[in-house]
Parts: sequence; C-alpha cells; structure tokens
Amino acid sequence: MVRRPEEVEEMSMRSPLRGRAIRALVASALVVMTVGPAGGAHAIAADPLIYRVGTTQEIDSLNPFQAYLYSSYEAWILNYDVLVGYGPNLEYAPTGFAESWDVSADGKTYTFHIRSGMQWSDGQPATAKDVAFTYNYILNSLKTDDALTLFTLAKVSKVTAPDASTVVITLTDPSSLILGAYTPILPEHIWKSVTPKQANADFANNPPVVGTGPFQAVEWQKGQFTRFVRNPHYWGKKPTIDEVQLVYFANQDAMDQALIKGDIDAARQILTTQFKQIDADPNIVGVDGRSPLTGYDELAYNLYDPKGKKGIGASTSAVRDPAFRDALGYAIDKDLLVKQALQGFGEPGTTVVPAALPAWHYQPPASDLRHFDLEEAKRRLDAAGYKDSNGNGFREDHEGKEINLNLVTPSTQIYYAQSANLIADWWKQIGIKMTPQVLDKDTVTADVTPPEAKGKANFDVELWGWSGAADPDFLLQIFTTDQIGGWSDSFYSNPTYDKLYSDQQIAPTQEARKAITDQMQAMLYKDAPYDVLYYSSELQAYRTDKWHGYTLQPRQGGTPFFALGVENYVNLQPGPEPTPPPAAPSAAAPGESVAPAAPAPVPANSSNTPLLVGGVILLIAVIAIGMVVMRGRRAGAEQDEE
Repeated sequence: MVRRPEEVEEMSMRSPLRGRAIRALVASALVVMTVGPAGGAHAIAADPLIYRVGTTQEIDSLNPFQAYLYSSYEAWILNYDVLVGYGPNLEYAPTGFAESWDVSADGKTYTFHIRSGMQWSDGQPATAKDVAFTYNYILNSLKTDDALTLFTLAKVSKVTAPDASTVVITLTDPSSLILGAYTPILPEHIWKSVTPKQANADFANNPPVVGTGPFQAVEWQKGQFTRFVRNPHYWGKKPTIDEVQLVYFANQDAMDQALIKGDIDAARQILTTQFKQIDADPNIVGVDGRSPLTGYDELAYNLYDPKGKKGIGASTSAVRDPAFRDALGYAIDKDLLVKQALQGFGEPGTTVVPAALPAWHYQPPASDLRHFDLEEAKRRLDAAGYKDSNGNGFREDHEGKEINLNLVTPSTQIYYAQSANLIADWWKQIGIKMTPQVLDKDTVTADVTPPEAKGKANFDVELWGWSGAADPDFLLQIFTTDQIGGWSDSFYSNPTYDKLYSDQQIAPTQEARKAITDQMQAMLYKDAPYDVLYYSSELQAYRTDKWHGYTLQPRQGGTPFFALGVENYVNLQPGPEPTPPPAAPSAAAPGESVAPAAPAPVPANSSNTPLLVGGVILLIAVIAIGMVVMRGRRAGAEQDEE
C-alpha cells in the first residue's frame, strides 16, 4: 500500500497503497499525452456519456511499474485486471483473471483457473500465459533491478502456465498472501520486448496501455484530466459509461465548488468544513467512509541511532527512549483531535492496523490504553528522569540539554497543522517544548529519509499517515528492520518483531495468523515508535441527478470510488434513480387477506453515519450507495497523500 489516501496516497504494488515516497510526476514535461499507439483504436461515441471524478491528486504515471500515487492505482484498475480481485466486502473474489483456485494440502501450491474468452483491448487473446509472463517478469527483474521491488510476490518460487486456462504458483512456504498480490496482469505480446530498464525509464512517460479492464486511458492532459474510453473487448458486464475522466484540481475548495455546480459528477477528499453543506444538497450524496484503505494518521518518533555521527538523527536522545514516548502519549487528547481537527470525521486511533479492518485490528485492553492525563504524563516523565532542573518550565534530556522537539508535517492536510498545534500546547503544559513545521510533502520526505537512503533523518517527530489495504501485511512490514532505508520512517528495529512478521506470513490459518499479528500490534503499541492519533474518514460525494446505481466497497462504511475494483464504474446508469411504479393490487379470494408488497428500494440522501452510508435496508427503502492503499501514503488533499 502506498501512503495515505488523503494526500499522496501512494500505493505500492506490494501492498495496495502507500503514499509517502512521493515522486515527481513522470510526465512533468508533457502538456498533452496521447496514450498508446500500442493500445489499438478505441471507438468513441459521437455523443459519449462521460463520467467525471474530481481529485486533487494527479496520477504520477500510467506505467504500472512507475505508479506510486493513489490516483495512479485508480487509473490502472480501470486499465487492467489482477489475478484475484476483491468482492463487495473486500473478500477475495473471482473478479479478475481467475474464475476459481485450488490450494494443495501443504499450502505451497496454488492452481488458478483462468476465465476463458478474455481479450486485450487490442483484440488479442488474454490467457494464463499472460499471467505467468507478468509474474515471472517481476520475479526475474527483482534479481537485477531494485526499482521493481514494489511488485514483490510473497513466497513465490515458481509460476507456470501449463495451458491457456491454468496458472500454477509454487511457494517456498505455505501462505495465503499470494491471493492478495495486487499486481496488474500485463499482455505478454506487448511487454515481452520491454526490458526492466525500459520499464523504469523509456516507457515511463509513454507506456503501452493495452489492458483487459473496462476502460482504457487514451489521453492525459497534465494538470487537467486523464481520459479513459470504454474497452469494447471487456470480458465483464458492459459499462453504460462511454468515457471516464479523472479531473484534477489545485485545491479541495475548487473541486468541491465544481461538484456543487455540476461540472463534475463525483469527488474524493471533500473538505471537512464543507462536507455537511454538500451532503445537504438534495442532488448530492456525501459518503463518510470508514474504509480500511483510509489507514491512519500518526506521530512517528525518530528512533535512528546516529552512533556518534554528527548532523544525523534526532536533536535529542529522548525520542529514542520508550519511556519518554509513552509519557508523551498521556498528553494527547485524541477525542478532542477528532472533534476539532477532523470536525468529527474519524475516530481516535490505537494500533497500526485500523479498526476498519475488524478481522485484523487489535485493540489494547483498557488497562493498557494511554488516556489523556497531563498529571500522569508529568509523573511518567519525572520517573523516566526528564526533569526541569533550571526551573524555566522546560525539561532536559539525559545529557542535560533542554528538549526542543522539531515536528515536521506536510501541508497536504489542513488538519495536520491543527493537530500539531494542539499537541504542541499540551506538551508545553508538561514541560516539553515542541515546534511544528508545516512543509511541502517533498521536504518532509527528504527530512525523514535516513542515511541508508542518502538522507539524514533530520527530524524528531513526524505527523503524517499511511493508507492500508484489505490485508494488514504492508502496514506491519513498515516496522521491520529491513525497511530502514525503505518504507520505515521511525527506524524501529526489534528482532522479535521481525521474527513475528515472518511467522505471520506462513501461518497455516487466519486464526493462527491473527494471534501473531495481535502480538505485533501489542508490541508496537507498548514500544510506541508510532502514536496512532486517529483513523480519519475518506470523505467522498457524488451527484444523483445525473447518475444512479452507485455501490460502496465495502458495503458497510465504504466508498464508491478509489476502491479495490471497478464495480461502481460498471454499475452506473445515466439519469436519476427511477421512481418505482406503485404495486399493482392483488386479487384475493373472498375472506383471504393479501400480504403487503415489499417496498422497492428508492434513493435516499445519505446521512453522515456509516450505517446509512452503508445502505442498510430498513422497512423503508434506502439506496445502496457506493469508493479506496494502499500507502502510498494517503491520498488526501494532495496535494498529497501519499
């Protein structure tokens, strides 16, 4: 997963969402890019039905080997299919190349049965051979080209296609993670002549867009939109939409106003200050999404040990002390952060697997939870040896130096700065000086880069966030030792944690794996390299006067766009929701009663509660409305996230 969906929202191929390692737009030198002579001709309707989705995060590449941002993942799920997709509630489902699959008794061999009759957008057959080619291309490239490590396939040792309808994947250890390999399947006849170097260079600006998805990218006007036209060879349900446009805005307010005026049909990452007003519009439905893909926002402490090297690492050794970090956790009022910074759109955070992933989330027992108590924070700082020896109101570290923490946070989200200012005030009351710095996301990225990646880890505390996915593996991987210089921004290292991470990947059952991931989350909560502040909402909205048929993924608390699939795009129909005809009276024999007809579903404007947004059916009809990284970091206002 690439960082948060709120900002940059990057998604990495290995987890479906990341957003932190922000990349410059690969097409920055292009004004207009017409995509892909290799894509073949796409018929365009004379008067096309165009659906426009607004976002403040422009794609960074149409090349799957170069896409990091959350928005780019939305683009490639329109262009391509994966091997195993996700269903309405983020369960593994046959919504990609595989119609079904079997696993051997020892859990090391997966046999995937590929649907027949699939075609690429250029009309060529799409078969198991393409799946095997894609996975082997990635596996072979990993040996020589580190840039492709984003496409890692957990525990895979061999991939073969014994025939056009069968793919056999052999693993080194039993693991179900292969089902979650969110990797676009590429056409062998196009990519077989593309070297890994070309995939990361020559093809970065003008990749061959030939896919099996419902829409294919045909034009990218930088700073304005990317246009996708309907794929006439799509294997699934034929969309009514002729064309999808991802429309880019410089800021959230401009996007929100375009939605209100009807210039766009939907938008993601609505401003919290405008959401209620937008949701009150009778022609617009606001979606307060609590998707696992929205991840979390956190304080990350700089644990990098400079080992005596000057100019590297934090300004004080205090941030490397678990007792210090634990004490500061009692000086953060998370309920108030949600109320004031998020305007109530979210919930207080605890552990690094968000509560929106109930199958994997670990909630520490009440006795272990840090709660807002300034006196308790002071007591713990005193006990840990952080005193105010000179009486000026501020504490010194163990080296006798006054603590003045440097907090860096990106300017991509208004609520980051608001949160930082509130925390600075609380910490001042317990004798800890902290100076927030709101910087552009690229500067923050550079500041939190360690020497292993040619940086200096130049910060004390970072306030940012990560997007998640339907599987917790990526969010847990961030804290492994081998991610220092990679995804890690706290530089946490614990051999026991590393071993648990490996163990959970080969656990024989979900129950066994959950027991291990619970241990990992408990360990991280205790050691506190992160203090998870809150799980913020993914605020989206869509117009109902022009289109109907919206669906959410997941059904409860999900979102219609930027989800793990294309269901919503395929299901949309032009025009408002039709009014159901009155039920015809039923004849009954004398003396017999007639049961009342069940009410037909009719559209209803969503409230701000996830229950209604999820489309819960009561005796009265409620419309089922419908969404996401994957870290990249979140895709919030991108302006970033990641």
